[in-house]
Amino acid sequence: MIAEISIDSLHTGNEQRDAHVKAADFLDAEKYPTASFVSTGVRSAGDNYVLDGQFTAVQQAIGTPKSRDAAAKYLRAFVEEVKASGLVAEAISKNAVKGVSVAPPASAQK
Repeated sequence: MIAEISIDSLHTGNEQRDAHVKAADFLDAEKYPTASFVSTGVRSAGDNYVLDGQFTAVQQAIGTPKSRDAAAKYLRAFVEEVKASGLVAEAISKNAVKGVSVAPPASAQK
């Protein structure tokens, strides 16, 4: 089972917590309005059932201070190498993540 979930629809029973979870410093519902859940199985847990799976609402980022030119150059090359090698695409495919794609090469980005 694959489910697309509206972050704005999350309700924990605590309005203050709901606001924090949806805020920019947590899931950032305004910028990233949906998450996905990919079920890997269902199991019994006493009188309940547990739906196992992967919840994805991650916006990946990596960085270094502006003054660290060598570190920035290394990170840029590393990220481009990992994307070009197919590792990222393979991980997306292997985990059946929907609505996610590999970013184009940095030179092609605006």
